[in-house]
Amino acid sequence: MNRILSDLPTYSLPQESHHGVMLLVNFLREVLPAPWEIYERPFLNGDYPALAVLHPSAGLTIFDVHDWDLRHYRREQLGRYQRYMHRADQKTSSVLNPTRRVEHYIENLLNLYIPLIGESVMRDRRTLSAFRVGVYFPLANTNAVRAFCPLAPGRGVVFGHDAIEAGALSAILPMSMRPSSAPLPNEWLDALRFWLAPPVHMPAPAPPIVLTEEQRPYTLSAPGQHQHLQGVAGSGKTWVLAQRAANLAAAGKRVLVLTFNVTLSQSICQLVNQSTLTFPWTNIEFHHFHGLCKNFLIENSIEWPLVGNRRPNQLWDEMTPELVVNLLQTGHNAKARQYDAILIDEGQDFLPAYYAMLRHFLTEHDELLLVTDPRQNVYLCDDSWLATSVSKLSEQACELATSYRLPPAIAHEANRFAEQFLPAALITPLVIVATHAPNQPAYLAWHNVSTAEQTHALALQAVERLLQDDGIAPADIVILTPNQPAGWAMVRYLAQHDLVATHVLNEGDSQTGRKRERFRKRTFAAHDPRLKVSTIHSFKGWELNHVILLTAEDNPADDLAREPQNAYLFYIAMTRARQTLIVLNRHAAYRAYGAGWSVYNAPTQLATQISG
Repeated sequence: MNRILSDLPTYSLPQESHHGVMLLVNFLREVLPAPWEIYERPFLNGDYPALAVLHPSAGLTIFDVHDWDLRHYRREQLGRYQRYMHRADQKTSSVLNPTRRVEHYIENLLNLYIPLIGESVMRDRRTLSAFRVGVYFPLANTNAVRAFCPLAPGRGVVFGHDAIEAGALSAILPMSMRPSSAPLPNEWLDALRFWLAPPVHMPAPAPPIVLTEEQRPYTLSAPGQHQHLQGVAGSGKTWVLAQRAANLAAAGKRVLVLTFNVTLSQSICQLVNQSTLTFPWTNIEFHHFHGLCKNFLIENSIEWPLVGNRRPNQLWDEMTPELVVNLLQTGHNAKARQYDAILIDEGQDFLPAYYAMLRHFLTEHDELLLVTDPRQNVYLCDDSWLATSVSKLSEQACELATSYRLPPAIAHEANRFAEQFLPAALITPLVIVATHAPNQPAYLAWHNVSTAEQTHALALQAVERLLQDDGIAPADIVILTPNQPAGWAMVRYLAQHDLVATHVLNEGDSQTGRKRERFRKRTFAAHDPRLKVSTIHSFKGWELNHVILLTAEDNPADDLAREPQNAYLFYIAMTRARQTLIVLNRHAAYRAYGAGWSVYNAPTQLATQISG
């Protein structure tokens, strides 16, 4: 029997819950043979559930423990929904469904931490049977808690103290009683073990992070300071953030790396892995802002609020940060989320309410880095607060003004586009260091299109030419779309022509009226060999050698407010390309600008081939 303890955080479980966890741990240690593995308070990117049990064939079960005296709780059925109430001191209050927290751990694991497995669940829901939950009530008996807290068939078990006292392993871990089955893929097992009990990071065989003299100062720790670092596309600002996270972790600091975009946090994790430093992975957590809020609320027994009759922006931008702050100020922090340093990428998408909330999570070390690019302000946020007394940020932002990633031709077009379509305050030209640009020449092509059929056909031909004539790997190609419906249309069209793409599009947008799945892949898996399709929003912060860009369509006359956002989207998308940029333009306002692209040659004379 393997008993594995993660590096425990600084908080302690309540005495009663700790006693219940140890009863369960000791029982499982006695009855489970090898190759079962027991993880006490596994890391899971800072989620720290009570217990997890892994078997190479049977799969993973995550346990939660609730030391509830059921005499003070009741369950109410409201149509399809259940509500749980707690009565104490003659006051009744709503509490979270006791299965919700442990189910959320599984959701995070599949949707965010291991997208490779999330992809499999998307394709085949039966894969989910390898991931179960267990909910243990040490102060109640099994019959009572199963009546009080029913769990969907096949999702796991609910049990009480009598199951342990009777040695009823089948009631606690049904997976252990199943006939032997094929083992989980080794890649899955390696990823699961990494997130359950991360090893100490050692210098990786991958190419290390190489920084310039301009970048290096911002990788150094700055206790007591809230710094604002502004950088242009390709300036290496995300590399700087990744190296700073590694430096802080190596110094024993607890670090929160935060993004706005769901997919970007995994990309930064991969960059941190390229550090040459030695540090415990448990010193760094990677989250997107609203994911952090949701984790905090659920682990403190507050359900993620529903939109209802509220404006979505009101809920996400105002009410949720305020709710988190109120909980913190009243002493609610079940997982003792306190960080010595918070490092924020995509800071131009953050609001003052986000920053005000995050300050409550900082320790006395009080270090914060906010990295921004005003040209990527796709949500049109008012960033004037950055230089006001609302923040502790220095009034004058530090600046990375040199682009090391973009080829000169792409940087030139980004500058030219910014001059014509972005606000005047943002048209300072990108400065290019040619010696740091890719060795291969850049290829640019522009095509004005008018129908969906023409758009899809040209995209397919572009992909095929890149694959066949230039020998480019599918994983080095991404098709960027302005929205989810356009992305799904592209994915379906490619599939009809035997090209299967990986994507992070929402399930609910694939068909009209289709219910969104709780378990869906939310970020790209590392080393996925397939062609990518993504919305521009989801690809912010990423980069790839070969980009095929589908622009937004013309806006209706009554929706001109979208025009500024379209310009930011286009700028973001074109600066994702490291070598090839092929634009399929459906936007009339960009046609005159696109005429200037006639001076470029496309890869293998692509413009002539796909136009003919």
